[in-house]
Amino acid sequence: MAKSDKEFEEYEALLDKAYEQLPDRVFESIRFKVPKGYSVIQGNRTIIKNFGDVASTLNRDPQHVLKYLLRELGTSGNVEGNRAILQGKFTHYVINDRVKEYVDNFVICHECNRP
Repeated sequence: MAKSDKEFEEYEALLDKAYEQLPDRVFESIRFKVPKGYSVIQGNRTIIKNFGDVASTLNRDPQHVLKYLLRELGTSGNVEGNRAILQGKFTHYVINDRVKEYVDNFVICHECNRP
């Protein structure tokens, strides 16, 4: 047996040992879905009905998510219970785009692409 074959077998054994020590979640292929905000426009306000659910799915403080949305949309607003009330008319497309940007910036790891 050549030296390189022996080294290769030792390398394979070390790799097998390293794989055994990795946690099971590393091998899971669960895909993270960005939660959708369901909004309605009432007068000159936009209400995100499931805002609390969106923040809890992201595992983030609702005030932090709201602060980001308000800054990005250039408006004011507040959280009331499970919903967020924004001053101004915003389509659900605009809101969901901003939520996706929030997820890309603050939730998803840029190294492993996982939350």
